[in-house]
Amino acid sequence: MRKSFPSRPTGSPCLSQAVTLIDRVSGNAVALLAVVTFSPLALLTRDVVRRWLLIVVLLNIPFTIGRHLFYREDVGNLGSIGGFGITVTTFALAGLYLPRLLGTRRPSVSREVCRRAVSIPLALYVFVSFLSLLTATDVTVALYELLLLAELLLLHTYIVSEIRSGQQITRILQWLMVGLTVEALLMIALAAGLAEIGFIPVETRVDDQSPGGVIRQMNMLGIKGRIDENLTTHRVRVGGSVGSPNDAASYLGGACGIAMGLLLSSVSRRIKLLAGCGLSLGSIGVLLTGSRGGWFSLGIITAIIVYCSSRRGLVSWKIRLGIAVAFFLAAGTILSGVVDARLTEDDNGSAESRVPLMKLALLIIEDHPILGVGANNFPLAMQPYISRGFSGEFLYSVHNKYLLIWSEVGPVGLLSFAWFLIAAMRAGFRCWRLKDPLLSPIALSCSAVVAGEMFHMGVDIFRGTAVLELICVVTALAVVLESLAAPGRHFRHISGRVNMLSPV
Repeated sequence: MRKSFPSRPTGSPCLSQAVTLIDRVSGNAVALLAVVTFSPLALLTRDVVRRWLLIVVLLNIPFTIGRHLFYREDVGNLGSIGGFGITVTTFALAGLYLPRLLGTRRPSVSREVCRRAVSIPLALYVFVSFLSLLTATDVTVALYELLLLAELLLLHTYIVSEIRSGQQITRILQWLMVGLTVEALLMIALAAGLAEIGFIPVETRVDDQSPGGVIRQMNMLGIKGRIDENLTTHRVRVGGSVGSPNDAASYLGGACGIAMGLLLSSVSRRIKLLAGCGLSLGSIGVLLTGSRGGWFSLGIITAIIVYCSSRRGLVSWKIRLGIAVAFFLAAGTILSGVVDARLTEDDNGSAESRVPLMKLALLIIEDHPILGVGANNFPLAMQPYISRGFSGEFLYSVHNKYLLIWSEVGPVGLLSFAWFLIAAMRAGFRCWRLKDPLLSPIALSCSAVVAGEMFHMGVDIFRGTAVLELICVVTALAVVLESLAAPGRHFRHISGRVNMLSPV
């Protein structure tokens, strides 16, 4: 007869109780381990958490809290990205995409929306930039920019695939206005002498690109504030936490354009008040940057919005003209010295030196016509050309975004980049023609911002994280706005908010 053995010892009651306790503890430990492992992922799938992660991304656009790993000064000082940029946005985007990667959350809209004519060229541009690794002078330097491009693509794609209502759009724009207002206040404070306060640590270094110039940068709780000063003329140019004054002008000009669209749309009074504050302070900030390209860019943005809105009769042209005249008179009285000095005084060859750089870029394009010299590699690739008549010139990355892209990633990269911007601008104008009281003015401002930034790209580098992230947000909003305002969808306006109803 076969003898059966008990599953647990029965000889001692204490031993039996001990075994039972061990089983319970081990079971609780497994459960606790499962909770610790999967609860963060469960939190990331909640809408409120994802909403705040996106807000963090939006607020980090002007402030860019983070650092560059493996930074190379020889590259960064010549106008390229000098290291792997790891910022708050990097971690926030990881939190937004992790549930998708693990299959616990799917995009909120169909794939057809993600394959619209704006997203395709951006993805193509990033792909061609990665192909340029095959011809890169320094692969590591190329990866510095490719990491940023990957983040930009993820940010653009997330907004296109997740934002599906007018209320979400107004929330995004509200936080963009908060960032604009705070950044403009910081820049005005820097111009007024904030960096002179004793208890704020300030780093001062010589500006290699401006004779007799120094760069002073304060660091307060990870937020930096930059101000450039010419020790000869005592003129200052403010960059704020964005970085260089030219990048700051690009960011502020684009954000001011969005503020104009909000003032023309049917959002709530609270958001209009915030947009008005951002527009007033941001316009002063643009003047403080001393960026002539930024000034003309903001002028183009304003002209497009004023012209289109005047033709539709949203606001009387007399009222708009009176407000514009009053503002520019006030700003001119306060900042006339800054504007006059920048337009009339010697700029140490800053404008004149850009022509030789363009010629140098054309020589590089002639020698590398297909894939270019590699993303972010222009400063390294131009070294062999210095002896060909450029030894006495100002050496820096070419101040023309289109020539810079062409020389680094080739003609396909340039065409896809231009296609991306033009498609976004067209999407905004198509939404403007639909005459939605909330969405159309915002879409008009998105198109105007893209047009203004495209002009500014003709005279600047546009490698700054803030301005590139802002462009990605604006172009993504143009796609979403056109989709929401398209025929077949209805919107209900309640106290400046919009809820999308089902298609009819």
